[in-house]
Amino acid sequence: MRPTFDLEVPHGPDQSIQSLRALRESHKDTLIVKNVGHHLMLSVIGDQRHFWSPWLSIEVQDHDSGALVHGRFSPAPALWTGVMLTWIAITTLVFFSLVIGLSQYLSESPPSALWALLPLALFAGALYGSSQVGQRLAHDQMHLLYDTMTHALGLEIQSSTDP
Repeated sequence: MRPTFDLEVPHGPDQSIQSLRALRESHKDTLIVKNVGHHLMLSVIGDQRHFWSPWLSIEVQDHDSGALVHGRFSPAPALWTGVMLTWIAITTLVFFSLVIGLSQYLSESPPSALWALLPLALFAGALYGSSQVGQRLAHDQMHLLYDTMTHALGLEIQSSTDP
């Protein structure tokens, strides 16, 4: 559900990190740049941020001829935590519904607990569908973050390339 990418950069990790840190000053009106070590987070500035606005998590590692930049788009951390907790709740409820339904079946009672699977499946489908809609709504901001990052790293990648 979270788009990812890997890019090979011709210069080393330290130079790549410095280039990305420079975004803090050069794009201070449009981006928020946070970093710790070789990990960076890019997001759009507060007045342009919406519920569906993406965050770009970047990890820079040593690679054969330079650096490997691993990026992953996600919603805001609080929203992502809520989504994951919802998936955990759905999975837990499916498990207990199956266990209780199997117990009912083995005791020759009607497995009525299995009826809970239908609304859980519908809710899971709605959650997945809403994540796809959120990605479509965030498409332009995802391209902004991706294009800004590749430009800062000195990569000539077409802006029409999907991250």
